[in-house]
Amino acid sequence: MTSCWLMTLKILLDSLEGCGMRVASTLMPLSMLVYGPLADMIPIEWLLLATGSLLVVQSPFMVSHRALVEAGKPLPVPET
Repeated sequence: MTSCWLMTLKILLDSLEGCGMRVASTLMPLSMLVYGPLADMIPIEWLLLATGSLLVVQSPFMVSHRALVEAGKPLPVPET
C-alpha cells in the first residue's frame, strides 16, 4: 500500500514539474518581448531596482492573503 502511494505521489510531482516547465518556457519569450525593448529605453539597473522593489511591496500582501496561505499548506498525509 505504501509503495503504491509513493508511486502516485511521484507521478503527481513529476506532472507538476512538467507544468511548471511549460509555464516557464512560455513566460521566458514573453518577458524578453517586454523587457528587451524596455531595456533599450531605461537602464537595466533601474529595471532591476523597480522589479525588486515591486516584489518587496507585493510580498506582505501575498503572505497576509488568507486564500493564498490556505492554498500553500501541505496536504495531510493519510495514515496507514
